[in-house]
Amino acid sequence: MYIRKKLKKRRSTFETKLYAVTQVIEFNRNKRLVAEEIGFSVNSVINWVKTFEQHGETGLQSKNPDLLSDDRIELERLRCFETKYYQQQEEIEILKKFQVFLKENENKSHMMP
Repeated sequence: MYIRKKLKKRRSTFETKLYAVTQVIEFNRNKRLVAEEIGFSVNSVINWVKTFEQHGETGLQSKNPDLLSDDRIELERLRCFETKYYQQQEEIEILKKFQVFLKENENKSHMMP
């Protein structure tokens, strides 16, 4: 199965943080699942939720934004594609294993008298 490599530390956008916090608080989604979906660590999501509970939306905003808004949006879009790509790679590996399993069972059933 394909294992995702650790990426260099990357910055999260306000929109990503707010999305994660909303999913956890308003929709009672599991923090780990939300973290996997957005491609960040569970600890990041936990910290964002704590920060939001203490300081509201302003606590989620970056203290020193290095990127312009358009650049952040583009990076976020690319991260989303990357996450989907890795999920699809895992699904392909599972389907390949399932194909092998089916072929093995098909061969066994033909050998039975």
